[in-house]
Amino acid sequence: MDLRMYTGASLQDDLTPVLCRIVSDPAQIESLHDIVGDFCHQSRNLLNSLKLSIYLARRNSSPEMAAFWNEVEPRYLAAERIFDRLQGICRTMALSIVRLPLNLLIEERCANWAQTLAVRDRHLELAPPCAPTIGDYDPTRLGQGFDDFVAWRAEAGEPGEPLLLRWRAEDGRFQLHWIDASNGGDRNEVGVRDHSDALTLSFLARIMSAHGGSLSLQQGKGLHVWLHWPLDVRKSP
Repeated sequence: MDLRMYTGASLQDDLTPVLCRIVSDPAQIESLHDIVGDFCHQSRNLLNSLKLSIYLARRNSSPEMAAFWNEVEPRYLAAERIFDRLQGICRTMALSIVRLPLNLLIEERCANWAQTLAVRDRHLELAPPCAPTIGDYDPTRLGQGFDDFVAWRAEAGEPGEPLLLRWRAEDGRFQLHWIDASNGGDRNEVGVRDHSDALTLSFLARIMSAHGGSLSLQQGKGLHVWLHWPLDVRKSP
């Protein structure tokens, strides 16, 4: 896993660098699962019980409690996302590979990305290649990773700052470059940092690793994220 540069406290202080290194090594992924797999499973069981309790309590509560439950629910969902992403990182990741133009995946999801970003007054500009880039990928896994990334940047980025996605095929590999003019912060609507943000890039790096590729990033004047994986995933070692 190529982690070429980390500058800025927000990336140095969270789990992203460590987890991105782990996901590049199958043996380390297995060790991580041995360490946290049971804990994640037990925690999800507890969260499921809590979710049911919140639902029942909210259904039977008075209208005066609406503001309280409106604050509780996002906090619960943030905790749920942490364990969902951590499980996604440390579990075996099976792929359903298809060979298609990458443009199809991006065009299919860009309308939803635009809606997500518009809530924060942000806009995604697409810079496609001159000719469609055809190769191997799992559209479900890759789409989920992209969706998470866009949702994170919508929350963390500064309103009005643009986001650019470039992609092409070169030297037998897909190459994508996300350029976010905003370094962003740690805000959200309820005033509590969603720590699942620390796992967003790690999860995307895990998807790249499963594809035989890599993620690299640089933060300074904005955030730059590069994704690379082979056009022929099924022929890669």
